[in-house]
Amino acid sequence: MGPKLVSDGIRSAQRNAEAFFIGSDAEQLFACYHQPLGTPRDLGFVLCPPHGQEAMQFHRSLRVLATLLSEQGHPTLRFDFRGCGDSAGDHDDWSLENWTTDVGLALDSLKERSGVSSLGLVGLRLGGHVALKAAALRGDVHALVAWDAVVDGHAYIDDALAQHENMLARAHVRPDMDPERRTRKELLGYAMPGSLLGDLGGIQMSDLQVAPARHALVVESFPEFPQDELVQRMQELGVNVIHERHANPQLWTWAEDFARVHIPRKILDAIRGWALRQQQ
Repeated sequence: MGPKLVSDGIRSAQRNAEAFFIGSDAEQLFACYHQPLGTPRDLGFVLCPPHGQEAMQFHRSLRVLATLLSEQGHPTLRFDFRGCGDSAGDHDDWSLENWTTDVGLALDSLKERSGVSSLGLVGLRLGGHVALKAAALRGDVHALVAWDAVVDGHAYIDDALAQHENMLARAHVRPDMDPERRTRKELLGYAMPGSLLGDLGGIQMSDLQVAPARHALVVESFPEFPQDELVQRMQELGVNVIHERHANPQLWTWAEDFARVHIPRKILDAIRGWALRQQQ
């Protein structure tokens, strides 16, 4: 039996999930709200995905995480940044400023639908950086998970470029087959506007000047991109931080076959357990 239409969204195959759009007609963001099962908790979470190829590889993991959180009573909302996934817009809309605004819209939507008084964010990779930025601007986020958040823009770009070259070495097409390749920057199959590359290159830890949340969990899964600087910075800002290392160096590596991308269940369970302890 297919999805069932409801008044303001589409009920998914999951009995507690509902898809809908956030924002104006011109800037609609696709979202999926996971209603809490059992006794609702007064802390809801918005999940901020990574970007590009990483978002595709981790779509299923984020869906599983949303299910785990909602099963223990946390209202949870997943969404696509503008210009990504099923949201309105295109590559020209890709910017850290736009995506920071999108996080705020998603948080407001979660609060309106669930009625929670405490807000939480979970951000992965570039989504982790955007979550930190949005939370610091808002000042009303109670709990935040930064999972391998981008804290050094140049290191992030260098790693993506290296993976891009590895992908091309295995691909069934050659770069010289693309007539636009000389005028377009591309990373792992995604055209990258120059403005976004400028945004990424400017990411540095000194940007964080205000505590993004009262409580934070920093998840680090590969030592090549340590999160110690982020942990120290948040501690200096008065955040109650827990730093967990779950060694998984292949987690963010480009994979041609998505069937080989595993769900890091230990990390998801760690986030779920931490969330359960963050009640006011």
